[in-house]
Amino acid sequence: MKPKLLCKSLLRSLPRRSRITCLSLETQSEKVGFFVSVGLTNSSIRFIFGYGVVPKGVCAIKITVIGCGGAFSDNDYLYHQSFMIEENGRKLFFDMGKDVYPHAMKKQGLSMKDVDSILITHGHDDHIGGLGTLGLRRYDWKNKPTHWSKAPDPSYAPKLYLAESFKDELWGALRLGLETNEGFVGTLDTFFQVVPIANNQHWDFEGWDMQLVSQIHVMTGSTIMSAHGLFMEKGEHRIFLTGDTQFFQPRQVMYFYDKATFIITDCETAGTNLKFPEGTEVYDTIQDGEKVTLPWPGKEVDPNGMMVMELLAQGIEPYKWGCIKFMSGVHSTYAEHAGYPSANATKLTPEIKKKTWMSHYGDHVVLHKDAFGNSVNWQEQARKDGLAGFVIPGQVFEFK
Repeated sequence: MKPKLLCKSLLRSLPRRSRITCLSLETQSEKVGFFVSVGLTNSSIRFIFGYGVVPKGVCAIKITVIGCGGAFSDNDYLYHQSFMIEENGRKLFFDMGKDVYPHAMKKQGLSMKDVDSILITHGHDDHIGGLGTLGLRRYDWKNKPTHWSKAPDPSYAPKLYLAESFKDELWGALRLGLETNEGFVGTLDTFFQVVPIANNQHWDFEGWDMQLVSQIHVMTGSTIMSAHGLFMEKGEHRIFLTGDTQFFQPRQVMYFYDKATFIITDCETAGTNLKFPEGTEVYDTIQDGEKVTLPWPGKEVDPNGMMVMELLAQGIEPYKWGCIKFMSGVHSTYAEHAGYPSANATKLTPEIKKKTWMSHYGDHVVLHKDAFGNSVNWQEQARKDGLAGFVIPGQVFEFK
């Protein structure tokens, strides 16, 4: 589906209380194109759906969704997850997956020159795959510095924030693509101004207090692979970008969910089957040689109870439908965020749910289906379950 048509389709699912303005703007420097400005009456956040570049100078800080697809995203609209945090002209990119640079950035009217800083959460390809390409293209090939600080103009090397313990691991993942200089052995500092962040260290970004939040992503054997979310705070705003994480692992991260005023979280959708609402009474039977699940006859279709009696006589009994059918185990799932009993997880409070947006999801979400082929309006479903919704590329969250 083309971005404009997809945007229009998603708009139909917005709550009626939203204030909607459709614009097609053009500035002196760039064409903005089709986008939609939405101001929710019960929120201080104004966001923009659309395709194109958001006008400059609108707010103090804004977070632009560059991509929001999962690792297996094969959609030329979603791309891999990345967010651009921008204030006072500085741009910090949250992850740089293989689809992000250059493809997703081009869709947003951005180039490699727009990258001032990058924060890498962990080493999976859908989060670092574009970093090597960016490093190669930004490098000062004329002077060939061995370290960014030795270059006549160090600005070729963007700042690279990452957990201190992750530096060697990241270079190990990137070096085969970046070691292209003869005569010296390159390092991560050859291509980036590396800023290692120690445990519990805070740093400043344009007046925002920033810190990494370590969470459990994958456990291989007896070894935990952490991914680092970002918690940033300034004035009344407390923003939590979780990155890839299992659902509240470890449980102590609940502190950051409670404290945050705005959250974008990891959300696996592949294993959630929304054929029926959670808890619906259903039964299994055979039709045309295949097993099918049907709703248990209620009084509206079986007022005399004859259908129920016939089913019971056949030994068929109802059971409650559980929407979660499987999970990878390395990502938090929609069913967990929604609080479905079949997810068997800690239930989020209504206060946390209403400030939680979801990202890193499957391509089927923007096609209005679940992974099992059932028709689903995921934005409506999210609001029904008390959640803020799913982010989409080009969406901009502004904080004044």
